[in-house]
Amino acid sequence: MYSFYFCLFSYISKRDFKFKSKRKKTSSLKRANKELEESENKLQLINENLEHRIQAEVGRSRQKDKILFEQTKMAAMGEMIGNIAHQWRQPLSLISTSATGAKVQNELGLLNESNLNSYLDTINNTAQHLSSTIEDFRTFF
Repeated sequence: MYSFYFCLFSYISKRDFKFKSKRKKTSSLKRANKELEESENKLQLINENLEHRIQAEVGRSRQKDKILFEQTKMAAMGEMIGNIAHQWRQPLSLISTSATGAKVQNELGLLNESNLNSYLDTINNTAQHLSSTIEDFRTFF
């Protein structure tokens, strides 16, 4: 009878051991699943944070591009104005010289109709040239 109880006890112990072992495995798997879920949530938060940082950086980069474009545009306009000023200096000087020459000759009584017409033609032709220069720059830019 002793052996019967021993066998029964052995059987129950083995069954209990298997049950405890399964319970440990289940508990371990549940813990691992929970850790995995926590890791996935952390990863998702990191990805969202990274996405926001990327969007912010892209926005800053676009703003820098706009500023650079505006600066380039202003530099080109400054260069254009410099070119216009250079193109106009000599013709304006010619107009001024013609007008002053006519005035001096008139004051000295040396101005005749032929000289006056010559000065006025020079002034008119030079003004036409200036107008043409403005039009050239306007169509170019």
